[in-house]
Amino acid sequence: KTGKEIELNISDKTFSKSPKISFFNLQTDSFKYEIFLKKFNDEKQNVTFRSLQFLQWRYLDIPNRKYHLLKLEANNEIEAIAVFRAKYIYGIRCGILIDLITLENLGDVKTLLNTICEIAFNNKLDLIFTTVPSHSFEFSILKKSRFYSIPQFFLPQKLAFIVKRHLPSCPDAVTNFRKWFLTFGDYDIF
Repeated sequence: KTGKEIELNISDKTFSKSPKISFFNLQTDSFKYEIFLKKFNDEKQNVTFRSLQFLQWRYLDIPNRKYHLLKLEANNEIEAIAVFRAKYIYGIRCGILIDLITLENLGDVKTLLNTICEIAFNNKLDLIFTTVPSHSFEFSILKKSRFYSIPQFFLPQKLAFIVKRHLPSCPDAVTNFRKWFLTFGDYDIF
């Protein structure tokens, strides 16, 4: 069962505890998402541009993977997006939080994370894991929601992240890892 997808049983009833949580729809949520994305990109210095086209290509156009896109919304504005999937990894039923993007100091992101934990529990997943930079707002919210950092010696390999300046006028922020925001959504292994 290594690597085999797990079909998650997720319905609107999953979100009944919080009217702020629902499925994200690229068509009907496009206008609100563009506003959210502009604010998100303004908060981060170096980040993949997660346009609607990127979300379509990265998460919805892949026939052999099933991603679930959820949103946290309040006052008719998107405050956070989460991308979640499940699969067997070494025989373990894993939930993978591929992407968590949120506006800082806005909204109840813990409610979104609690919903994801509820989905995992209801689908009998053994664990949920994700990756976000340890200096990010998202990391602090995950810690407050009882996610734990894995000790370095448990990690299967280090992430090789390589940047090369082509112009001398390139800002120093480009070579400062603390200025980057990277998640599993930024590379295709998940």
